[in-house]
Parts: sequence; structure tokens; C-alpha cells
Amino acid sequence: MRYEDLDIKTNFCFGPCPPEASQKFSNVTYQIGGAFRVMGPVSLFAGYGTAIDVDNILGSFTQDGSTFEPEESEQVEAGIKIDSDFGLTGTAAYFHNTRKNLATTDPMNPNFSIQAGEQRAQGAEFDFSWQINENIYFQGGYAYIDAEITKSNNFTVGNRLKDVAEHQANLWGKYQFNEGMLKGLSFSSGFNYVGLRAGNLNGFTLGANGEQVPFTLPAYVTIDLSTSYQWNNVKFELIGQNILDEGYYTAGNDFVVHPGDARQVFGRVGVEF
Repeated sequence: MRYEDLDIKTNFCFGPCPPEASQKFSNVTYQIGGAFRVMGPVSLFAGYGTAIDVDNILGSFTQDGSTFEPEESEQVEAGIKIDSDFGLTGTAAYFHNTRKNLATTDPMNPNFSIQAGEQRAQGAEFDFSWQINENIYFQGGYAYIDAEITKSNNFTVGNRLKDVAEHQANLWGKYQFNEGMLKGLSFSSGFNYVGLRAGNLNGFTLGANGEQVPFTLPAYVTIDLSTSYQWNNVKFELIGQNILDEGYYTAGNDFVVHPGDARQVFGRVGVEF
């Protein structure tokens, strides 16, 4: 359980500065969860939590001059966990996350906002790690996320949330030499997949002639490679990220996208004391 007492002062200056605006909030948030071992390596778990966020409402006021309340969120999660005797561990879980008190256009005065918006994300996720033997290790995961607007005066209810892919997946593998002349040497590789995403909450942008154009960011896959060598207490690493130089984008505002990181290759040396 957490108690927060916030007193936030903001000021926006274009020329002479007006008096500071003060926003005061107090709130209690909490988290609760538990796990139950069903049999051997199998356990069930569940949890519930609440949170607040003030970043998006700083300096915002309604038409009558009253301050906005913090955005609220709550999350429910439940799933199963396996921790086997042969090096395999994994979890599968369902989650449901709701954000409330989001600012949306005041239908009585479009120049102001009211807190009547709501967004929901729900889905399932799976992850695993498997130490097959002393040499071979794998880890990976997959997530399905159904994220959409559930209440709004600005956007169409049912539109997907910006930059949230419905499908995401990753896999990483490592082979390590533990004996012989190559002892201490390892090679790793993996990929990260991100599916189609909405570029904004409208689901469209405006074309050159003012027409509505669907605004969807394409799916992409990046591949990473690395190798390392452990010599006594010194570790040498060579790492390549997005090694095929895949071009991809993340959402910015309604008219801008940001390019993802290009190919990067770098090395590093670590010493353990």
C-alpha cells in the first residue's frame, strides 16, 4: 500500500509570467498478489494493483477553472508458472489493464477538456527459459494485446491505442563452450518481432489534399548477434544489434513517426573483482 500527497506548482510563460498554478492531490494505491503450488513444478498466481499518473494533467483546468484529478489505472493478472527439474521454466498469464480519468474534449465547450476518457488493454502473454544442457540456453516470449479506446469524446470508441502491437514475440539462444581449447567462448543470436500498430488514436492522418489516409505502422523484425569470451575474471564481448539494418518506425504525434535504431556494432570489456 502507498499513500501519496502531491502539491504540484506549474507556470507557463509567454512574456511576463502569471502567478503559479497549484494542484494538490492525495491518493492511496495498493498491490496485492499471491501464488499457490498446485503440484510439483506447477503453481498458480494472481495479482491486483492500482496506480495514479499526473504527467498528462499538469497545468490542465476545466472550463470552470477547477484542476484535473490524477489519471487512475488498475490491473488484474492471473496465470500459471512451471519450474521443471530439467531446466525449463515458463509462465502463461492473462492480464486486464484499465486507465480512467483521461482528458477528453468537453462536449459543451470544445476549447476545454473533461475527464471522461478511458482506455483498456487486455490479453495474454507467455515467456520461457530453458537451460537444455551446460552448453545450450534458450529464452523467449509472445504477447497478444487487445488495446483500445473504451470512452472518449475525441476519438472513435474501439480504435486501437497508439504504437501498441497486437502481436509481439522474441527468441534468444546461446551456445557456450565449457571445455577444450574454446572454453569460455560463447555465441548468441535472437530476434524481436513487433506487429502492425496504429500511428495515432484517430487511426488515420490527412493526405496532401486533406483526405483521410490510414495511419498504420508496419510490422518489423530485428535480429541481434553477439559473441563473448571469458578469460579468468575478464570478459570480452562483441555485440551487433539490428544486424540486418531493418528499417522500422515508432509513433510520435499525429503527423510524425520516429525511425528506430539502425544497425549498431560495439564491443565492451568487463572485469570482475
